[in-house]
Amino acid sequence: MISDPNHPDLAIYSTLRKDSLNDGLFVAESLKVVKKLIDSDYELVSLLVSESFLSENSDFLSDKDYQVVSDAVSESMTGKKYHKGIMAIGKMKPFISLENLDGPILVLNGLTSPENVGAMMRNAAGFGVKNVLFDHRTCHPFLKRCIRVGMGNTFFLNFYESHDLRSDLLELKEFGYQIIGTANESNSISLREFKFPKDSALIIGSEGDGMDEEIKACSDVLLKIPMIEGVQHFNAACASAVFLYEISQSSNLL
Repeated sequence: MISDPNHPDLAIYSTLRKDSLNDGLFVAESLKVVKKLIDSDYELVSLLVSESFLSENSDFLSDKDYQVVSDAVSESMTGKKYHKGIMAIGKMKPFISLENLDGPILVLNGLTSPENVGAMMRNAAGFGVKNVLFDHRTCHPFLKRCIRVGMGNTFFLNFYESHDLRSDLLELKEFGYQIIGTANESNSISLREFKFPKDSALIIGSEGDGMDEEIKACSDVLLKIPMIEGVQHFNAACASAVFLYEISQSSNLL
């Protein structure tokens, strides 16, 4: 059992502590999230448990390679309330290519909150929308907090990272996708009056400013959620759930 917080085998967890993605590695915390990592096709690099977790979950660990740390060391590693005595390191796999995205796509334009992005991953997975395209200004979906909030559902989605979102959206148009922006504006169409096509690329803009103007300009249609007068916007993650539900119904994903 490791009782020294400076033990070299813990260095990888310390390095990733600041929500950085070094060498394609990411952190999964808590039993539910780690179980999803193990059930996915991502590589499990390291598994770390506290002594108290081991005593309560020996059956789960019986066929796995893991290291044990003292409870004191466990609590010092980001706080037990987050990882609940179990942490894992996974290795990212290559993202899917743009031309191999198939079916509805959730597009993230400038989302900076890990909590929002994580919640959107859970929303997308829950409604059967398996493809996520995120631009370079959006926080990475494999940040520790994103994975934690998404409850590990991130591991079952396809990702494409865009470094030129406008160009990629125009390419999606050539593949037959309809580019659907979201904005509560006077010229936007009510969601109530719209049916999503099978090949939909739904854009959710940043928490404060919405979609970039150039991204809005290349959208085929702008949608808004009908709501009570005086309430201008929903939280980005909440809005995504409403739109994704409608996509799942139109595309028979559920």
